[in-house]
Amino acid sequence: MVKRQRIGLIITEIVRNNNLRIFKSLKQECARNNALLVVFEGRCLTSQNYGHQQQNFIYRFVSKQSVDGLIVTTAAAPDEYSGEHFNRHFLAPLNNNVVNYYFERPMCHSIRLRSGGGAALMTEHLVKDHGYKTFALMRGPVNSIEANQRFDASMQVLRQHGLAEHTQVYQLTWNSAEALQVAKKILAQDTLPQAMIFPNDESAIAVLDYINNFKPELTGKIAIVGFDNSTNSKLISPQLTTVEHPHEKMSADAVRLLTQANPKEPQAILHDTPLIYRQSCGCNIQTSVESSAQTLFTEDFNLYDNTQSLNYSDFFAKLTTALELRGITGCYISCYLDDAFEVCETTEPPQYSELIYCFHKGQRRAFESRCMFPTLELLPDEHFKADDFSCLVVRNLFYANSHFGFVVFDIEQGRLQDLQELSVTIATTLNTIRMLDKMQKLAHKNQYLLDVLQQKNAQLASHNKSLERMSTIDDMTQVNNRRGFYQNFDYLFKNSDSSQFTFFYADLDNLKKINDSFSHAAGDTAIKLAADCLKKVFRDTDIVARMGGDEFVIAADIDAFTAQNIINRLQQKVETINLQQNLVYHFGISIGYYSFARNDFVDIEYAIKRADEVLYDNKRKRKAKKAQ
Repeated sequence: MVKRQRIGLIITEIVRNNNLRIFKSLKQECARNNALLVVFEGRCLTSQNYGHQQQNFIYRFVSKQSVDGLIVTTAAAPDEYSGEHFNRHFLAPLNNNVVNYYFERPMCHSIRLRSGGGAALMTEHLVKDHGYKTFALMRGPVNSIEANQRFDASMQVLRQHGLAEHTQVYQLTWNSAEALQVAKKILAQDTLPQAMIFPNDESAIAVLDYINNFKPELTGKIAIVGFDNSTNSKLISPQLTTVEHPHEKMSADAVRLLTQANPKEPQAILHDTPLIYRQSCGCNIQTSVESSAQTLFTEDFNLYDNTQSLNYSDFFAKLTTALELRGITGCYISCYLDDAFEVCETTEPPQYSELIYCFHKGQRRAFESRCMFPTLELLPDEHFKADDFSCLVVRNLFYANSHFGFVVFDIEQGRLQDLQELSVTIATTLNTIRMLDKMQKLAHKNQYLLDVLQQKNAQLASHNKSLERMSTIDDMTQVNNRRGFYQNFDYLFKNSDSSQFTFFYADLDNLKKINDSFSHAAGDTAIKLAADCLKKVFRDTDIVARMGGDEFVIAADIDAFTAQNIINRLQQKVETINLQQNLVYHFGISIGYYSFARNDFVDIEYAIKRADEVLYDNKRKRKAKKAQ
């Protein structure tokens, strides 16, 4: 019987940017070749971010015990990642049976793009088929071979047609926010270029989105094109004309090289980059759109709220329910037999681990005895074979800087975005249980250490209090959540000497535009800025809460006159933020309030509703005033 090949993949967040297309193509290609795809999901190896460095420990699991060959994406190991480290962590453990995806490294296979060809086709199309004569050409990072090839090819075409002399050239990176700032300056000029050529899709999409939302009069007036054929290129309006990365062909070559070629004779394979005609260049071609990988509806089952626990049995029962509801095929949790440890440059995975939880083929599976195995095998061979799985994703289990295990997911179906939330929940809960379990063992073994036990119990009480606080505090903004608001207002109403109370309802102005124009990370930052602004304007005794999204509710034992003064201070604070902070968007908060006497209080929901009605009435009046 032929052994099933195990193909490893080193990649950053699977659901981001180009990674999702790479993952899907490799998963399909491995399935066609009856190979098992094993994904080690971390972050960029050159990142100085502390959290990223912790997650990157998973890359140390690459070995002949875990995979037979390896594909390394440049997002995980960019060209500035040293050859010495690349050789030590990837080439040496696998006897050079490695494919570098996107650029060439010594002593291993490589899959690359003829980026210049695609860029030349794009520029030729704009000049010959559409007759454009004035261009703004955006150049990618100067230290990137890919970016230089694209730029040089476009310039060569423009020179051939005698258009280079009047072309505006701008130096950029891959960052879409930077590209947007340059584009705003271009769009403010009296004479606009007929076409703008960007080095990647994200930059082009950001500019199209800006035009759609802030410069609608320019829609369709300027051709805008990108490079990558990212998933979002089909979702923007107009759909983005771009250059393809033929991931299906690249994946086929990568798998073939790992399973059939001689690793001692490295091959470098180049792929053409065909032009993808859509609408943003001036053509009238519509591309079909795939179903979204993101959740498009609100779920009642909150993972964190429904999996909190202080012992293994209870947690695993709750986790099983969560996995069933999320449609996960397999989840395998293992803890190192060694004590938890901090990661440094030379840290290697412990030799042995124990499988403590098994959810296999959609059902929880138990073992009669302890299940210990060599860590780098990822799963115990005596209980599982490679044929049991469709695609494995491996992630670290750590809390702060304490590493204690890893989790393996079998991804036959389900949403990839669920893996991040599940991993964090598993790591956080297991860390708490491990801490409690360690305390109990110490208590049973050392009865005479009563003082130590009391100290640990005090720590446990403090931890439980922290858990209670976590259930009432919004994680993003650190203000109260809905549960915290209800609890604290009940206390305020019962204990305040005031006869007057006011409810405020506030939300962030133009959050959707911020998300669409500058990314959801920018939107999250704006929400946190709004929360900080509200906390500074209101008193410590007032109750500030985030009810969801960008909506906040505040309760205070004050009258309507005082409430209006607070709103005035809030608007002054917002104006100060816009003046002093270097924001790429206009920051604003809309707010309404409802004041009532203690004897007139109906209930919390009624008060919130009245304040919300005032807020939206204020918004309506403001829009009507602007329209005049």
